[in-house]
Amino acid sequence: MIEEQDTTDSGADELEPASPPAAKEARPAADAANRTVAELKEHGDKLGEDIESTKQDWRSKQDSAGIPGAMPEDGDPAGMVQEAPEEPDEEPEDADE
Repeated sequence: MIEEQDTTDSGADELEPASPPAAKEARPAADAANRTVAELKEHGDKLGEDIESTKQDWRSKQDSAGIPGAMPEDGDPAGMVQEAPEEPDEEPEDADE
């Protein structure tokens, strides 16, 4: 004789609820996006440090008279521009007169 199986309790409450396929695909994409954001932030922070270091280096070169071409904003490379001596207002008188 063939026995009938009880189908009233199929163990359905032991299974996890089915998730849509899109949700399964979205999780790895979200993880990858989060990793990309973290990498970009890290690169941005490093770039900011490099910029600040370069600014400090440039300012120190502007203060050095030994670095040609490193002219500060006021146009005087560390006091390199010297004013021409003033010319006398009157011409010297001839001593022969």
